[in-house]
Amino acid sequence: MEKIYYFAYGSCMDQVDFTRTIAEFEVLGSAILKNYRLAFTLYGESRYGGVADVVRSLGDEVQGVLYSFAQEELPHLDQREGVHLGKYERIEVDIHFQGKRVRAYTYQVVDKAQQEIAPSAYYAGLMINGMSKFATEEYKKSFTNRLQQGFGLKL
Repeated sequence: MEKIYYFAYGSCMDQVDFTRTIAEFEVLGSAILKNYRLAFTLYGESRYGGVADVVRSLGDEVQGVLYSFAQEELPHLDQREGVHLGKYERIEVDIHFQGKRVRAYTYQVVDKAQQEIAPSAYYAGLMINGMSKFATEEYKKSFTNRLQQGFGLKL
């Protein structure tokens, strides 16, 4: 049973929410995707608002969590992310984890909206909960400020 690495940056950072999709996984810890930024470029019907995406952006970074699980589980994650519907695509990226570069899978939106779409407070809460465990305080604060000022969310 081959294990793969998965970099989560959205609601999958919340371990309880992630277990809806992948029952058995190992939490490896905090990780960083460099030269990308976090954006909300797709409306998620089940999330009632914008859902997270990673967009190439030199000098920026996305903080998240690195998981490991059996490769056989990938179709479940593809299903969750709507790969079959053309919403997200699975990509391979270099993640910075404990001072090393690790090749991992993550997902990005295929057809990005021109303007960012406000996430629901519930979805944002899942992300903030995950960030509490895996992102720096500075990153979490910057994200929360952006949600409040940019989208008018009350968190």
